[in-house]
Amino acid sequence: MLNLCALGLVTVNVAHWEGQLLVYAPNIALADLALSFLMAALAAGAGVLISLRAATVQEATQTLMAVFLVPPMLLGLIVLLLGDQACEFLGTLDLTRILLIVGAVLVVANLGLFAAAMARFRRARLILG
Repeated sequence: MLNLCALGLVTVNVAHWEGQLLVYAPNIALADLALSFLMAALAAGAGVLISLRAATVQEATQTLMAVFLVPPMLLGLIVLLLGDQACEFLGTLDLTRILLIVGAVLVVANLGLFAAAMARFRRARLILG
C-alpha cells in the first residue's frame, strides 16, 4: 500500500510539476499509514486462520482471495446500481468520520481475528504435526 502511495506521489509530481514538490497532507499521510497497517494485520490474521483449516496451500489462497475480493466487488456493484443516489450520499459524508469508522471496524476485526487465532492455536499439535 505504501508503495502505491509513493508511486502516486511520483506520478502526480511528474504529471503536474510546477516547480514545487507535491506531498500528502499530514492527516492523509497519517490515515494512510494507520489504515495500511490495519489492512496488513487483517490480511495476515485472516491468512493464519484460513491456513489452519485448509488442506492445501492452493485451497488457502483461493479462500483468502475470495474473502478479500468478493465483498469489495459486491459493494462496487451496489454503488454502480444505485448510480446518482450513491454519489449524492457519498458526497455528503465527512472524510474524517469515514476514516474513523473504517479504522474502528478494522481494529475490531483485527482483535476478533487475533482472539480466534489464539483460541485455535495448539502448540502440541504443531510440534507433533
